[in-house]
Amino acid sequence: MAGIISKKIIEDIRFRNDIIDVVGSYLSLSKKGATFKALCPFHKEKTPSFVVNAQRQIFHCFGCGVGGDVFKFVMMHEGVDFGNAASILAQRSGIRLEFDEGDGNKDDKSALYSMMEQLAGFYHRVLTESAAGKAGKDYLEKRNLLGDAAASFRLGFAPDMWDSTLKWAAKHKFSTAQLDAAGMVVKSAKSDSGYYDRFRNRLMFPIRDLQGRIIGFSGRVLKSDEKSAKYVNSPETPLFSKSHVLYGLYEARKHLVESREAIICEGQIDVIRCHEAGFTSAVAAQGTAFSEDHSRLARRYADSVVICFDSDTAGQTAAIRTAQVFMSGGLVVRIASLPEGEDPDSFISKQGPESFRSILDKGVSVVEFQINVLSKGHDPKTESGLMRISKALLQTIGQAPSAVQRSKLIQQASGLLNIPPGAMESDLRQALRFSARRNASKEEPEKPNEEEPDVRPNAGPGQRKRPREEMELAEHIVACPQLGELVARYVPSGLFADGDCLAVIESAVQAMHENSDLMSILAERDDQDRTLTSFAAQVQMAPSKIVGRDASREAAVKELILYIRRRELKKDKDRLLREMQDPKGKIDDSVRIRLAELGHDMKLMKSWESAKDLLDLDA
Repeated sequence: MAGIISKKIIEDIRFRNDIIDVVGSYLSLSKKGATFKALCPFHKEKTPSFVVNAQRQIFHCFGCGVGGDVFKFVMMHEGVDFGNAASILAQRSGIRLEFDEGDGNKDDKSALYSMMEQLAGFYHRVLTESAAGKAGKDYLEKRNLLGDAAASFRLGFAPDMWDSTLKWAAKHKFSTAQLDAAGMVVKSAKSDSGYYDRFRNRLMFPIRDLQGRIIGFSGRVLKSDEKSAKYVNSPETPLFSKSHVLYGLYEARKHLVESREAIICEGQIDVIRCHEAGFTSAVAAQGTAFSEDHSRLARRYADSVVICFDSDTAGQTAAIRTAQVFMSGGLVVRIASLPEGEDPDSFISKQGPESFRSILDKGVSVVEFQINVLSKGHDPKTESGLMRISKALLQTIGQAPSAVQRSKLIQQASGLLNIPPGAMESDLRQALRFSARRNASKEEPEKPNEEEPDVRPNAGPGQRKRPREEMELAEHIVACPQLGELVARYVPSGLFADGDCLAVIESAVQAMHENSDLMSILAERDDQDRTLTSFAAQVQMAPSKIVGRDASREAAVKELILYIRRRELKKDKDRLLREMQDPKGKIDDSVRIRLAELGHDMKLMKSWESAKDLLDLDA
């Protein structure tokens, strides 16, 4: 692959991926009239404000302000750039990507993917065929993991050398720069041009993305060494972002769709052991704590999760924290308790799959698990102990976005603690109000732009504030593109304070002339973050500004044109007045004459009839 994806292919991908089908594969959509609604996946909310419009093929959230087309949705949900979003949608619809000549970014990335795939093969051969991999082979044989599991997860071994990966790359025509870009080497502090292997004498766990491509590695040391970390993970690279990866998800996807419940483990070996024992919906985080991004990723495939961490104090604390994260993502959460000193790997090895199945089936709600853990340190029979436990529980319950889920958890908690449900509900409402006020106080108010005093007041947190008149003008032109001719004739592009508003207006007119789609036109001038398509979705979803029998879009557009022209005249007038007030300034008759002209022109701009001749003169 070389260059950029061709325009023809982009439009074919857009046509073959209906946004309702695509978004519906990630979220639970409900039909409301001509649109579909859901809880927004990009911010926490209780009432659905995320809207998908089938006719316009766009989405928009009225809560956080995000929006765009089908490409933008996949970019945001998957945490990928435009090229990868297009690849995902192309694969989904069976389209083969074709590229035009352009910059080499896509080609560079393709080469990195190829290199990482071949590197995984190299490490796997070292493990299974070379004497250099004997330590890794012995370790896996001892743990009874050197078989189908090693093959399916592509386990490997990095030799105990400083340059084995560097030598492999040179032999296979990959550069040191490519190894560096993929995070496989480290720059030497002793030499300006020297590098050494990041992974040495470690068991290698390849990390796959949702398309099965190898994007990074995790390397486990086999002997305890105070100087070395137990695990070394790939750093953030153009291919790998740990917050967007769940280890084992690629292998677990099909099983998750069937079972709708994910088994959440702490480490790679736990995941591999679970899969080998038939628990093929097991996944783990990759070198980081579980985050909201992980929760969104899991929710694509599952409705619930069962957390199965180590049984020590640290593991129990991590299980509760992880449960809160997944609850906030709208998932039902259970926590399974293993015997003390056990993890999924050790337990399955000793007790077998059936006993582990029993452990999973006995998993309890996060509320019950948290009460059991907290009761070890706080006596729920005392008033102080009860208050501490209930306060911690309310923090957990408050993470659930669903009122139904919160109500059910309160019922469980009140029953286990012998507290009236009404009392806990009252405390929860108070806690949520306090949290909302605290969060609101942390948000710094945005300072208005002195040159744009009239801004749209209802911009969501995901939207930047824009001049009200330009925003409304864009909304009218998108709804009625033929009126764009008035804007093109009477509003010079230099008078627009917001470039996105101008771009959307110009694209709407172009789409009308070419009998094309607005989003298709915008795609040609949009940036990689799809800023314009996001803004265009917001514009198209805006409520109509035309109300009443006598109102018309044409009259509204003319009034907005006059407003923008008056705004410019006022800026000129204010500038001249400031010059006159400057004691060092030189004022002559020309300045006074210009001020009088500006005052006269501003009066003419009060109505379209009086301003028409002046506007035609300037046009």
